Amino acid sequence: MNDSVSVNLADQPSICTDTNANNYGQPLPCTYSGATACTVSASPSSTANFPLNNVDVTVTVLNWDTTAHEYDVDCTNNGSYEETTYLTWTPHTFNNICSYSAPATLRGHVRNLATQATADCTTPITNSNRTLTASISSGSGTISGTGISCPTDCSEVYADGTNVTLTAAPAANYTFAGWSGACSGLSSCSVLMNQNRSVAASFTYSPFDYSLSNSGNSSVTKTSGNAYTQNVITKALVTGTTQAVTLSLSGVPGGTSYSISNGACSPNCNSTITFTVPPSTPAGTYPITVTGSPLNRTTSFNLIVSGAPISVSCLASPQTALLGQNVTWTVTVSGGTAPFTYAWSGTGIPTSPAPSSNPYTRTYSTIGLKSAQATVTDSDSIQSTCPAGTVMINFNPEFEEF
Repeated sequence: MNDSVSVNLADQPSICTDTNANNYGQPLPCTYSGATACTVSASPSSTANFPLNNVDVTVTVLNWDTTAHEYDVDCTNNGSYEETTYLTWTPHTFNNICSYSAPATLRGHVRNLATQATADCTTPITNSNRTLTASISSGSGTISGTGISCPTDCSEVYADGTNVTLTAAPAANYTFAGWSGACSGLSSCSVLMNQNRSVAASFTYSPFDYSLSNSGNSSVTKTSGNAYTQNVITKALVTGTTQAVTLSLSGVPGGTSYSISNGACSPNCNSTITFTVPPSTPAGTYPITVTGSPLNRTTSFNLIVSGAPISVSCLASPQTALLGQNVTWTVTVSGGTAPFTYAWSGTGIPTSPAPSSNPYTRTYSTIGLKSAQATVTDSDSIQSTCPAGTVMINFNPEFEEF
């Protein structure tokens, strides 16, 4: 038990005159026509932590005679009361008489049983603890802080002057809308507990939603082996609490494969699609649609496949021939995508239709320098024409020139 703190609230002078003091300096019995004085104290003291239980209240009589007198005490917040009879100068302690749940006032009362003179004295009991009450004003979420875990535990008592920080966290598919009461705004709540305070958090229903976007068209030029290109898909959280989003693709050309890195990440995040384009994939523009699950959000771009460049050369064999002798023209192709088609043109070569074989064999009936060239088209419609090749046709005495 703490030491008592006495507060002398009323020190009224005695009405009678003390002319017969004894050896102890105490007044002899005399007649009172009014009240004298008393003090009242409490343990715990006049500044205590609430709620209080088992408070001891002591009432002390001042300047009283030896006549028996009566004490009583009450507490303004709960009306506790006790009465007893004691002799002069003996302070009386009322044990476990008041239990306080809020600041209150103690009142001590004494009465002289012979003269009915009375005295009253009071002392306040003030609260050195402060209560913080949290609540969820709307929506669904939590408030947390030292001693607070609301909505399960929404009240806590702190020593006066304590700084308390509270944090609001929305439940799934809710967003934090702000504080009210002792705090405001959207950041954490800091409360100075120099009085009882209350604070409330509001949450707004906000179902999960997101958007998809891409890094633009993806282009690739085929090679003799596999060719590669990428596209970055951005998942952006629109509302609600993030969750995993998986991706699927449509429109991918036959033979082309793809892989997705970080494909099931939760917005906000990026996923990267890598396309593997083999030589067999026809050149062209392919619209690609990427779909996210759940909610089937989409984004689209073009996969542009370009054919491999073609390099061609044309050569006659033999390069010098006689009239009437066969000359074989051969075109050599580098790059491109098979199968190839050929169209020959040159000296004395028909144009409609143009010869389309490779190699192409021709017999010349006149002497002189002859030329030929071929235009090659691959399966992706990529074309290339070789530089003109030449052959010298000489006179053949065994061949009659027309």
